[in-house]
Amino acid sequence: MRTYVIRVSSPNKAPTRFAVLAPSSGQAMAAMVADLGLSDIAEITGEVLNSNVAARLGLTPGRPLRLV
Repeated sequence: MRTYVIRVSSPNKAPTRFAVLAPSSGQAMAAMVADLGLSDIAEITGEVLNSNVAARLGLTPGRPLRLV
């Protein structure tokens, strides 16, 4: 499992970043689909969070967590 960082851009809003714990980038993106609006754009960034950081955030596989 890796922790992928996904940036979501929405019209008239600042981009937000989410962390998703998943076995692949495709599954990480699939976890985001349910939370996207029709005009949102999601992209996987090159960032991968350290496993210690993921553990401190309390990530659950397949559940996106908004990063501040």
